[in-house]
Amino acid sequence: EIVRDVCGHFGLLESELRDSKVHRTSRARKIAWALMRRRADCSYEQIARMFGRTHTSVRHGVASVNILSAEYLALTNRAEAAE
Repeated sequence: EIVRDVCGHFGLLESELRDSKVHRTSRARKIAWALMRRRADCSYEQIARMFGRTHTSVRHGVASVNILSAEYLALTNRAEAAE
């Protein structure tokens, strides 16, 4: 369900999300991985098998999404405090 929702949001086919190494799909794929970790409690290994990647690639991708999420929240909070 998470994969389907992410594909719909980004206008991608599931096969593109799973197989492509094109930049426009890599961001969506990493977001899907992070959501699968948070909401579906999937292990890095489970996600890696589903996407044909290594668990270290998935771990790195999830970490990059988490860093960007934290930076976005910090900037949003700072902007709201300045208003």
